[in-house]
Amino acid sequence: MKKRTLIMVGVGSFLLTSLTQLPASLLSKLLPADFPLRPEGVSGTLWQGAIARLNWLPMPMNNVRWELQPAALFKGQIAAHLQANPLTGGDISATCGISITNKLDCQDVQINAMPIQVLTPYLQNFMLPPLSGSLQASLTRLQWAKPALPILEGNAQWQQAGLQMFPQRFGTYNATLAPGDNGAQQIMLGSAADASFTLSGNVTVQANGQYQSAINLKPTGTVDPGTVQFMNNAISPPQADGSYVINGQGQLPVGQ
Repeated sequence: MKKRTLIMVGVGSFLLTSLTQLPASLLSKLLPADFPLRPEGVSGTLWQGAIARLNWLPMPMNNVRWELQPAALFKGQIAAHLQANPLTGGDISATCGISITNKLDCQDVQINAMPIQVLTPYLQNFMLPPLSGSLQASLTRLQWAKPALPILEGNAQWQQAGLQMFPQRFGTYNATLAPGDNGAQQIMLGSAADASFTLSGNVTVQANGQYQSAINLKPTGTVDPGTVQFMNNAISPPQADGSYVINGQGQLPVGQ
């Protein structure tokens, strides 16, 4: 019995090794015509390869590299360590796996120097003016089981924050992301020492896309009068202490 098990393990290892050494260019031929990710310039092997350009809306990417993580097979996943450069700028790295139930599970997600404009499609419901600055994030985990929204855990920063209509930059703002009850996403907001606004509050996004926000934003003496006037018109008159209270609720698109 032991000899038979060893033979089966040996044959399985041989087949797995043979498959992973197949050319990565097979990916382009195996993907269905309506698959949303269209790779160009595929090189390397299925085990370790690269894609010169990955056409994926809303975030096309250049120089996508991967290396399979075989240990994930014991958890019922196909996983790889990924690195990529979004066309908009910056870089992303993560170790991601997908299960037989089509659930995406990423760990150690690092986002560096990515223009904040990449978030524009996801912020349309908030009626914000065009933003400027860069996004930095370190996520211990990202889980996504469609049609629910993804759940993030970790920290993110909006650096050199600003509005494209104004030349002033307002410093750095922080977000701590954590899973909540029943698949909800909790986002706790704060400001760094260099920030021109004191920011506090939280946003809760339910699994069905409904969100509630309770945010307090108070300008310091470094904010120019034009920005303050814009806020008076766009948000609401300030409180007695000069702060702005932003309480809102709405619906985010789910299953996209």
